Amino acid sequence: MPEKADKQGKQARNNNEIEDADFLKRISKEELLKLFIKHLEEEYQLYKKGLSEELEVLEKEIFIPLIFSKDLSVLESVVKFLKQNKNLNFSGISRLLNRNQKTIWTTYQRAVKKDPAPIIPDYSVKIPVSIFSSRRFPPLEVLVAFLHDRRRLRFSKISQLLKKRYTTIHTAYSRYKEKKMKDGEE
Repeated sequence: MPEKADKQGKQARNNNEIEDADFLKRISKEELLKLFIKHLEEEYQLYKKGLSEELEVLEKEIFIPLIFSKDLSVLESVVKFLKQNKNLNFSGISRLLNRNQKTIWTTYQRAVKKDPAPIIPDYSVKIPVSIFSSRRFPPLEVLVAFLHDRRRLRFSKISQLLKKRYTTIHTAYSRYKEKKMKDGEE
């Protein structure tokens, strides 16, 4: 008898999943987004104004996949990717990264000279380009901090992904934390 009840329960769940899938196929993307926003508002006490601002920022954000090599610095890799893969000009890249246009041009020339091969991106992790716009921290430090603090990756995994030594990654993170503490942020 319990087996029969268990089978009926599974069948009911499968029917509900099929009905949910059919429902999702019938509604528009806009309606689905409205339902999702309503859920977020109710579940997480998010308000439309704040949520729409967050969505707007995400919509405009450019994300960088894993593009890092052993031979190039973080900034060189980012500039080379934005120039070659995203087809941005030096002026646009300099605005995105909050750096001088001459610096971006020089960085790109140096990157191409060191590694002329095109970048082959790995989309397993996406990094917002906006993290590199702060001039307060070097690109490697801010990238390691982002991957460790926001993506919850271990230093050993970060060293694999960035193709840098473990000690380099750990040192970069330590310097980042030290600067943050010195400025009274943590």
